[in-house]
Amino acid sequence: MIVKNEEKNLEQCLNSVKSIVDEIIIVDTGSTDKTVEMAKSFNAKIFNHKWNDDFSEARNISLKHATKDWILVLDADEVIAKEDLKKIKELTEQKDVDGFSIIQRNYTDDQSVLNWQKSDDYKEAKDYPGFFPSNLVRLFRNNKGFLFENKVHEVVENSIRNSDGNIVYTDIPIHHYGHGDKEAKEQKRDKYLKIGLEEIKRNPKDPKPYFDVGLIYQKQNNPDKTIEYLKKAIELNPKYQFAHTNLGSAYLNKDMLKEATVAFEQAIKNNDKDIGAYSNLSIVYLHQNNFNKSAEVLERALKINPEEPEILNNVGVIYSQIGENKKAIEFFKKSLKVNPKKESALRNLGVIYFRKKDYPEAEKIFKKIIEFYPDSASGYSSLGIVLLLQNKSEEAEEPLNKAIKLNPNNRDAYNNLACISEVKKDFKKAIEFYNKAIELDHPNKKNIVKKIDELKKKCQQ
Repeated sequence: MIVKNEEKNLEQCLNSVKSIVDEIIIVDTGSTDKTVEMAKSFNAKIFNHKWNDDFSEARNISLKHATKDWILVLDADEVIAKEDLKKIKELTEQKDVDGFSIIQRNYTDDQSVLNWQKSDDYKEAKDYPGFFPSNLVRLFRNNKGFLFENKVHEVVENSIRNSDGNIVYTDIPIHHYGHGDKEAKEQKRDKYLKIGLEEIKRNPKDPKPYFDVGLIYQKQNNPDKTIEYLKKAIELNPKYQFAHTNLGSAYLNKDMLKEATVAFEQAIKNNDKDIGAYSNLSIVYLHQNNFNKSAEVLERALKINPEEPEILNNVGVIYSQIGENKKAIEFFKKSLKVNPKKESALRNLGVIYFRKKDYPEAEKIFKKIIEFYPDSASGYSSLGIVLLLQNKSEEAEEPLNKAIKLNPNNRDAYNNLACISEVKKDFKKAIEFYNKAIELDHPNKKNIVKKIDELKKKCQQ
């Protein structure tokens, strides 16, 4: 293991595997918390290493100190389930195998990521609706000269293959929780971006660092930089699969629909099971009001995975666009059955109920949104509106005020708070809220101006 300031995670990780390992090798790259002290409690062999923006360097130092026949590599925010420990031990008894690829399950609430899958019965998965998998060699023979490569997103696979070693793929999962920690993710992105840009300078003909940097810019909502680096990765390797899919997403974010279509179609041509490409291509057609084409793409995707929440949600969107609300509700609910926290499906379902004037059901949905996403200004605003439409003025005030606190530019929230103030005959407060809505260029500006004039007269009376 390589670690730095992992006191929150390290104990859980080491407890999960301590019964099957003969020694614990930890390279610490500068912890200032209780990480080292915690590692010592597990009788770990600890080696200090100055961080040089190179994950492979730190990994390879840990390998140098390993004395046993096999090496198992973990990060501090990972665990292995108790029921899989015996399987790990059995793998090391196999002959003529140099490395085993294990499935890293990256748990996340973000169901829009590529290859997102629904969580199963593992207790390690209970706090997350799903994950996206990565195949990584984490178990391999020692004393054969195998080393990690790449400063960031380090892998040992290339070294094993270049030494004529063989790798066997397994279905054993490693449970990885790092994608659920927002602050940790942002810190990791900044670190990876710096390393990736340096790696491009060092090896400008390698497509991988361009791809890595492009993805980081994508996560930072910088579509122009995303496009620049992903296009370079594709230029160096036209078959770089996920570069095409993510490039299409960047074009879609900039409303460059023609370019997005080309990118997604190329991704599907390279790999006709790329669910993310199908899903996003359907969105392109939706933006063009080409509902039939969008539906056709989604039907192809559902044949690959009939329980893909993003696809099910998009089918619901198509039905809602053509006015088939009953069908739309059916598919939004199917999406939510797979992932109860899918924000877009919740929001779409709430909007359908709102349009049908089924305000009690809409209220339930918007309450779920703010339960799962307490920083959702639009969730609070929508809840306030449906409460107001049910003549629950007093209940509506709190979510509307919360919406403004989260988003001071929420025009509808100000407008609705003004309506509540009118009901309470607090005309001065109503005028204040209406003026704020006008300042924010509310689309109903003319009627609001008339309303303010009426209220001023009432104030004079």
